[in-house]
Amino acid sequence: MEKENININDSKKSENVESFLKQLINGSILTQQIIKKHLLYILFIVGLSMIYIYNKYQTEDLIIKISNTQKEIKEIRAQSVINESELMILSRESQVKKLLVKRNIELNELDTPPIEIKIENK
Repeated sequence: MEKENININDSKKSENVESFLKQLINGSILTQQIIKKHLLYILFIVGLSMIYIYNKYQTEDLIIKISNTQKEIKEIRAQSVINESELMILSRESQVKKLLVKRNIELNELDTPPIEIKIENK
C-alpha cells in the first residue's frame, strides 16, 4: 500500500513539473495572478542580479590590470637598479680617465683645490 502511495506522489510531482515547464515555455505562467502581483519584485531581483554580474566582471578586469601594473613596476624597478649601477661604474674617476684616454681627450687634474668665492650682501 505504501509503495503505491509513493508511486502516486512521484507521478503527481512529475506531472506538476511537466505542467510548470509547459506553462513556462508557452508564457501562460506570466498571466497568473501571483506572478502579476510580484512582477515588480521579480524585475527588481533580476536587475540586482545583472548589476551584481556586471560588478563582478568589472572587479575581475580591475584585478587583472592591477596585477599587470605590478609586474611592470617590478620590471621598471629592476631596470632602474641596473641603470643606476651602470651609471655609478661609469662615473668613477678611474673609468672617466679611461674614457678620456680612449677618446684622446687631454684633460689635466687640478693640483690646487678650487677657490670658494664669497659675495657680501650690502
